[in-house]
Amino acid sequence: MKLIQSLNLSILLFLGSSSLVGKEVYQYTPEIHGVLTQSGTPMNDQEVVLRVGVRGDIQEFIARTDDQGRFSFQSVQETKPTSSSFLDQKYVLVFLKTYLKSGEEITIWESSIDGYEIDDFAKKNMIDLNCEVTDELYYFAFSYFENGDDDTYVYSQCRLFGYVDSGIYEE
Repeated sequence: MKLIQSLNLSILLFLGSSSLVGKEVYQYTPEIHGVLTQSGTPMNDQEVVLRVGVRGDIQEFIARTDDQGRFSFQSVQETKPTSSSFLDQKYVLVFLKTYLKSGEEITIWESSIDGYEIDDFAKKNMIDLNCEVTDELYYFAFSYFENGDDDTYVYSQCRLFGYVDSGIYEE
């Protein structure tokens, strides 16, 4: 009798959770907060553009800096059917940019990250981006497994941390 009750409970739990089966929350970016300065002075009312590319789609979000040069974006995520297709390469492109009045493009964050989960290095850096727009563009190599391998690169004019290698980006 206990075996039958246990079996029935298992079936109910399985059936009750079937609405979750086949769906997954894909996280593309963490919450993003940062400060833009130009020669040490906060840049107010500066447009900041976030573009997130997934599966051939690009979503665009815009924020403006406040009088302290601060900007922020909510986490970008969505609930989608679980994809087991080999065609879904699970790459997320993240571009966070601003454009100076002179037309110069400033790279706050540019990356191509493998997978639909946010890595710790991205969470830790994107929650507090400090960007001096007169700084040069740098590459930052990060290790997914903190084993010293340079698994992925981020390009930025901000001060990032936790990287295994960094240098001035030269085209």
